[in-house]
Amino acid sequence: MAFTRELANYVADLRYENIPEDAVNLAKMILSDFLGVAIAGRDEEGPLLLKEFILEQGCAAESGVPGYSFKTSAVYSALLCGMMGHVLDYDDVAYSMSGHSAVVLAPVIWALGDKYNITGKQAIEAFLAGFEGASTVGRFMKPDKPNPGIWHQTKTIGVIGATLTAAKIMDLTRDQIRVALGIAASMSGGLMRNFGTMMKPFHAGSAAHDGILAAAMAKKGFTAHMDILEAETGFRRAFLREGGPSEESMVNSLHSGLWDITSGGGVTIKLFPSCGGTHKAISAVIGLANREDIKPADVKSVVIKNQEWVFKVAHITEPKTGLEGKFSVEFTVAVALTYRAVGMEHFTDAKVKELEPLMKKISREVDTAPAEGPHVPTTATITMADGRVFANTVNYQTGHAENPLTWEELFRKYRGCMALHFPEEEIAKSWEMLTGLERVERFRDLIAVFTK
Repeated sequence: MAFTRELANYVADLRYENIPEDAVNLAKMILSDFLGVAIAGRDEEGPLLLKEFILEQGCAAESGVPGYSFKTSAVYSALLCGMMGHVLDYDDVAYSMSGHSAVVLAPVIWALGDKYNITGKQAIEAFLAGFEGASTVGRFMKPDKPNPGIWHQTKTIGVIGATLTAAKIMDLTRDQIRVALGIAASMSGGLMRNFGTMMKPFHAGSAAHDGILAAAMAKKGFTAHMDILEAETGFRRAFLREGGPSEESMVNSLHSGLWDITSGGGVTIKLFPSCGGTHKAISAVIGLANREDIKPADVKSVVIKNQEWVFKVAHITEPKTGLEGKFSVEFTVAVALTYRAVGMEHFTDAKVKELEPLMKKISREVDTAPAEGPHVPTTATITMADGRVFANTVNYQTGHAENPLTWEELFRKYRGCMALHFPEEEIAKSWEMLTGLERVERFRDLIAVFTK
């Protein structure tokens, strides 16, 4: 078999006219969600430090950055845009790639869309080239049993998706796409131990940056191994020593006519700005608090039951900062119990300190039942001081593919993010263009709406 070759052929052959309406619709939702979240993350410390560094480089003015008036090189635009979109951990989760899709694909579209002034249809086409490609590679990399290991798939798999998106926009040949994948594979990485630090969102930006670089170098004639994904000493073997699906099954899936974005692992558009591993626990606790009118002062203990691998992702048990709190079951549950909501305003160092006493009442219980993929239930059990016990199990949080957001629900999130920096009139204008992205003839017209 030749998985890399077939993936390159798939991307080269993909055309907007052959994309089903439901896939186009979801692509637009994910892209819209990303831009709102990126604007909301603009003034976080990590992106501001990266912006300062980029401005010091004096790069060619090729591409803008959402929420700003300056331009920089396309690769640096994508780097900063990706970090802005991921710094709040408020962006989507794509299950087949075991990571975040928009933060590695949308920055490529933004940067190259500005540089080449593509159409909205080209943007959707390029997004789905990257999404479907990354999803297929993600499934190719899946071990037989869920295990997050040490690698952050948003970078390891994300750089492959970003490269395919860039390759589509830059109109690479089939062989050039294969070379670009060979280049990108050697730029993969990203360690999960950096969750809770600025490096976690940097992984997303660097995947987008490296994807553009890989495609650009391949187009110039740079060389790399052309079958890197399946090669004996290549990409798959670097991250997956044994197990996983066959190469033949992955090639067949590329030709099945199915779209992963609508019929595969699914996508969650987040309602809470924290690690996806905390969301079912948050939903379960908010549901209990509302149903039973639970007051934090009356709570004796809270037990969150989940698979061990989920706890390894949301690994911080005693957070000290708001950023660490995004990766803490204890903190996010304490927020959910206190406010019956979890929003951007809650992830501050002061709030972490304030909720320390409540966090001490929250513990984890490992669910030893066999896990069947990433969609494992989470159970919250709350014991009250008077002895009453309440429990709630959540299988699919709101925003999950099995419990999806409506456009109206997404707009409420989008408006909340955009309102931090834009007036209502401009929010409405940008939303109209995003929801009708396939009708946008000049991508720079969309970019102009986000320029301040």
